[in-house]
Amino acid sequence: MSELLLSYSFLTEPGVLQAGNTARLTIIVSNAGAPFTLNGIDFVLTQGSGARDIASGVTPTTPSLPDGWSHPTPSGGRFSMLPAAPYSIGRDGLIFVFDLTVSPMVGTALIAITEHIEVDGSTRANRGSLAVPKFPQDFRLDAFYSATPIINQGDSVTLVWTGQNLHLANYSISYSVDGQSTLVNIPARTYIYTLDAVEASGIYYLHVTAASDETTSFTFQSSVYPITVNPAIAAFWAAESVGAPGDSVVLNWRVAESVTSATISCLQSGASWKLDATALAKGMLTVDLPAISMSAQYQLQAFQGGQDGAAPQLVAASTLSIAVSTSIPHLKSNYAQFVTDAQAVDLGKMPARAIDDEVVPPLMEAIFRAFKSVYPNVDFYLDWANDTANARSFVYIDGRQKVVVNGGLVRITCLYYEAFCFIVGQCVARFSGQTPVDGNGLSYVGVADYTTTVTLLSRVFFSVSDNSALNSGIEIQIKTLFQQGISSQNQKPDPNDLAANPGIPCRYRAITAGIFGEALPGCVSSSS
Repeated sequence: MSELLLSYSFLTEPGVLQAGNTARLTIIVSNAGAPFTLNGIDFVLTQGSGARDIASGVTPTTPSLPDGWSHPTPSGGRFSMLPAAPYSIGRDGLIFVFDLTVSPMVGTALIAITEHIEVDGSTRANRGSLAVPKFPQDFRLDAFYSATPIINQGDSVTLVWTGQNLHLANYSISYSVDGQSTLVNIPARTYIYTLDAVEASGIYYLHVTAASDETTSFTFQSSVYPITVNPAIAAFWAAESVGAPGDSVVLNWRVAESVTSATISCLQSGASWKLDATALAKGMLTVDLPAISMSAQYQLQAFQGGQDGAAPQLVAASTLSIAVSTSIPHLKSNYAQFVTDAQAVDLGKMPARAIDDEVVPPLMEAIFRAFKSVYPNVDFYLDWANDTANARSFVYIDGRQKVVVNGGLVRITCLYYEAFCFIVGQCVARFSGQTPVDGNGLSYVGVADYTTTVTLLSRVFFSVSDNSALNSGIEIQIKTLFQQGISSQNQKPDPNDLAANPGIPCRYRAITAGIFGEALPGCVSSSS
């Protein structure tokens, strides 16, 4: 059993060592754990004519060593690599290069390795080995590839390998689909393999074995090639994951170019929509939700073919669910947004947390509870599945104030609890009535930015002070969101709609003015 603390891998020139030929062997030493002190490494490159020997009778040379490292004249193939001083090895690693004439017998050579490490002031030796294959002298594997590394779902893929004297080795290919591994043995003197009806992306491994006679151990090499499959349905989603009975919702999709037609069906109502090539290209369809509360499921079925009278072939299906409930805010109009639609599109391109993130949803619920205790007339919702990077404030038909925060906004990775508190507070501040207000009686967005940091957050979080981590976190995170996430063009103000867009620089000035107790900037309500 190996006692080695470090990890060892190798590269060879040519691509495999050829028994009896000259070659270059590069040994890469890496440390995946915590740094420790290394006093040296011994590599034993045994010389001889056996299958386990790596070098012929000619002693290997070392054209390249890590800076500051050296070794005395090797004896018996032992290279005692020594640093100029005890070396703290971290994640940077070390590279040792050997030029050698390869031992003439095909087989698996073993390089003995001894690590000399320092533990609590005393030296300890850890031992192990590195296995390096030697192939027949005239054998060379040059490439393993596919002419079509990116294919459509259901297409075939052909893998090819090239080199010299490939008949001197045997081959097999392995791959995994849906957790099931498959190993295919390739017939002799065949250097091509076609796999039909490929449904998913995967990694394909070429396994190469060679032996000179029955008494010589087989050697092994694996070359890797990835195949990317463009699924027939790349994505199928709804602009809103919740809605009121009878509300309208936009269904969106992305499909492969090979898809020629599709249908969308509501599994509960039986309603169905046929999509020809023109409708498919639009990538969206507006549908009305069922008239009663339920979980409405919409299924997209993608088809290929159908020309010359032939029936189209179903190649993929995808289903999404939309929660239909009378308790969900029914949004028709008269709402205010955290950012404009164009700005939200920009923000949607920023790095984001995964949809299965388990930290943000409970954190948002905790923030909602904190605000609810101070603003009981406001109802808060997290629309986690909604990818639109925005939040909305509006008054519902029952007269209650509603705040809906989309998952696409709070999943952005530069935002944490401080920014989340600001976003929720800003949405609440739109109901403050602080002038100026828009035609719906909602405060201008810049006024809400200012009101949030100057007074509102202090009402919710009593410990907020001038030097609070909440304020400093808001300043940093919202600055990153605004400046790095929104394009220069979309940072500009809209002089005709300052209620929604006084410009990103103005909004940031309003936020910081509130933090530092300064006056409301005039730019929030004036284009001058």
